[in-house]
Amino acid sequence: MSLGSSAVRIAVFGLAVAAATAWAQPAQSRPSYELEQVQVDPGGAGGLVVNGGGLLPHGQVSASLLGVYDYDPVVYSLDGQGTSAAVVDRFTSHLVVTMVPLRTLQLELQAPVVLLQDGKDLGAFGVSSPAARGVGSATVSARAMLASQAEGYGLDGAFDLAVRLPSLMPTAPGGEQTFVLVPRLSVGRTVSFARVEAGAGLRLRQPEPGTAYRPRLDVSVGAVTSLSAFVQEVDLVAHVPFDGAPASADFLVGGRFSPSELFEVFLLIGPGVGPSPSFTFRVLTGMTAGKPVLVRRRPLPSGMPAPVPPAEPPPVRVAALAPAPAPSKPWDDLDDDGDGVLNRVDECPSLAGLAALKGCPDRDSDGDGLNDSVDKCPYRKGVPDVQGCPIKDADGDGVADAEDECVDEPGPVERRGCPLRDADGDGIDDAVDDCPEEPGVPELHGCPVRDRDGDGVADPVDNCPDQKGPANNQGCPPKIVQLVIITRERLVIKDKVFFETAKAKVLSRSFGLLNQVAAVMDNHPELDRVVVEGHTDNRGGSELNRKLSQARADSVRDYLLKRGVAAIRLQAVGYGPSRPVATNTTARGREQNRRVEFVIVNP
Repeated sequence: MSLGSSAVRIAVFGLAVAAATAWAQPAQSRPSYELEQVQVDPGGAGGLVVNGGGLLPHGQVSASLLGVYDYDPVVYSLDGQGTSAAVVDRFTSHLVVTMVPLRTLQLELQAPVVLLQDGKDLGAFGVSSPAARGVGSATVSARAMLASQAEGYGLDGAFDLAVRLPSLMPTAPGGEQTFVLVPRLSVGRTVSFARVEAGAGLRLRQPEPGTAYRPRLDVSVGAVTSLSAFVQEVDLVAHVPFDGAPASADFLVGGRFSPSELFEVFLLIGPGVGPSPSFTFRVLTGMTAGKPVLVRRRPLPSGMPAPVPPAEPPPVRVAALAPAPAPSKPWDDLDDDGDGVLNRVDECPSLAGLAALKGCPDRDSDGDGLNDSVDKCPYRKGVPDVQGCPIKDADGDGVADAEDECVDEPGPVERRGCPLRDADGDGIDDAVDDCPEEPGVPELHGCPVRDRDGDGVADPVDNCPDQKGPANNQGCPPKIVQLVIITRERLVIKDKVFFETAKAKVLSRSFGLLNQVAAVMDNHPELDRVVVEGHTDNRGGSELNRKLSQARADSVRDYLLKRGVAAIRLQAVGYGPSRPVATNTTARGREQNRRVEFVIVNP
């Protein structure tokens, strides 16, 4: 296209003039500090500083010329002697050429030229003075599209890789001596007449040739709003070094004006903030040719149909010599976003869209996950099951009427919309409360805690609930010393269950202990299920120990079954050495790990 050829010629001419100017400067050493930190995107499809993953239309070429003024971009701390600016005033001109050779690939070249630069002489502190003018370090970058809002995704996304080249000019006042790499991810979303953008990039730079790369994280956020041809923009870019240096940020605010579809001028101003900002104050201004307007028209209020352009009236034939109709203007046939809808009828001329939606992309106005084109209730959040309309919920409990078993009474989802019915107010539903008219506890299935034998030990923890006994003997008569204690989680045994060495046969010395376990379970039917757990130490193979622990747990369960405990109330599990309670490095610890436990598992 002719505009693209002109833009390339302008860029090449500008670079040639800048290079000639720089060659005319006297040679001096290059500074070790980084001056060229401006990374703008005037040719992109988003904001000037924070591009939100947008690309220009396929085949588009744009050229930009901008000027940047920085005040105090480099300030040194002079070893306890205060601070001094190595560079005070810096004015640079940037030539930027952007092109889109593929639908998903955008290329860009930035070439800065330093027009004016002055600073204080800090030679006594080992800091070289900057040159007054010259060519800065050029930057080439490529942006690959990852997602596009215009293609049905929720946002735009792109991956950028920018490479700042070493300066070819020995007098370059802000030129890099090595490559600077900046990989970056960016996202953005256009909502109504505004666009929100964010990005994160890793800046990799060598302070001097041959030294290690020092990374720095740059995080940026921005917002762009539009009223007719005037675009407002706010940007914040935070710099977080990884070498312990303090963080800083750049804040810019401004606007852009588009006199026509393919031309705009812009101005951004703002301060640097933080303990060591990259500049004290910055002004950025310029113009871009060949870039479509980001957001041109304010959309209609929600729910109102878009106006249909009036049809052209048929020509009136008044005479054979009537003049022919005037040819259409060339720009009437443009389609900037390449969506097949001409600009003159495209409600979103810079965003590829659908003909059925007047050239605008399909959106999800109510944010329910269904695009407006298939949403029967596009301005009310709904669910896919009813084609984007809200579910019907008469009692407002969040359970749809179609699944609510108590449509007129609010209740939780886990109860299928029915409320908790608890006549005695003990928090236990009447359907599973064994004492629905008396407040109780879950351990007793809703029945209250009682003491049948009146010995002062509550029935849930009384091993002998029908015989009086002291609390220190678990409520049983003193003549039978109790070896089992009932807790909320388990039956704690005061002795061990002994087996034959490396076998699963229970020794007779443990029969008395197991008889008490059976008696406790017989006296407490509220203990729905008890898991007999077998454990070993770590000597021997793990699988062999697991099988041994399972066999021993089975033996204990079989003994309790013979003592009258119902099989449904007992489960045996062998864990081998996987759950030690003590160290396996000592004989005492290994002995503690060889054990049997009785764990209460009530629903």
